[in-house]
Amino acid sequence: MLRIGRPGNARRSCARGAIALWLACWPAIAEAQATSKPPTVTITSPRQGDVVEVRALIEGCVENPKLHVYVLVRPLAVGGWWVQPASPVDRDGKWRVLAYFGTEEAGRGEYFEIVAVASTEAKLLREGQRLSANDLESLREHHEHSDVVLTVRK
Repeated sequence: MLRIGRPGNARRSCARGAIALWLACWPAIAEAQATSKPPTVTITSPRQGDVVEVRALIEGCVENPKLHVYVLVRPLAVGGWWVQPASPVDRDGKWRVLAYFGTEEAGRGEYFEIVAVASTEAKLLREGQRLSANDLESLREHHEHSDVVLTVRK
């Protein structure tokens, strides 16, 4: 309850409320931070919102260079995730792949999402394979994966 009176009382009451709320939420925040970890596979290029050509180089890195990296691209207008050509991993964990963003005719001006999945399995996915949203979610539950990067096709 806010009391009318001296101006400092309202500020102190608000500050006490904010501190009490923070203290009440701290255990949940600490637990979430302790259980969440940064992805071990990342896409370094392109970045969110970048414009890409019909063929574009996707680059990234993976913490464990012994993992196999699979890059998937999804046109938002059509749906479905398309597995891109194989992306060998260097000793330092860097990888790159020349990916497809539609065809010369299809995909101009459209949005595409990119995700990388890392696995110990050498033949987990094959180039040209199309995955549903459910297939991707299953992969993400069982394998390391990057954040999704949204791009637009030139």
